[in-house]
Amino acid sequence: MSCVAHSGGASRGRVACAIDPALVETARPRWTIAVMATGGFVAAVILFGFVVGAPLGAYYKANYQEAFTIPSAGMAPTLRQGGVSVAATAAR
Repeated sequence: MSCVAHSGGASRGRVACAIDPALVETARPRWTIAVMATGGFVAAVILFGFVVGAPLGAYYKANYQEAFTIPSAGMAPTLRQGGVSVAATAAR
């Protein structure tokens, strides 16, 4: 399909020729934009957890405190099996 300038003015014809209907993108539905934004946010949170959270957790565990679980009932009156104890690991 060729573009023909209108007789009313050359500028109007050029503008009409510059807009190609085949290249104009249709607007996406709003729900797809929301789904893509949510997916991007979830991916960013997961990436942040792996890149920042894991090393930060390892540093905190090595320098401040660490949680231990009680595996058996060997110290039954004092500690219960399955209980959690927190120990300070900082060197003083």
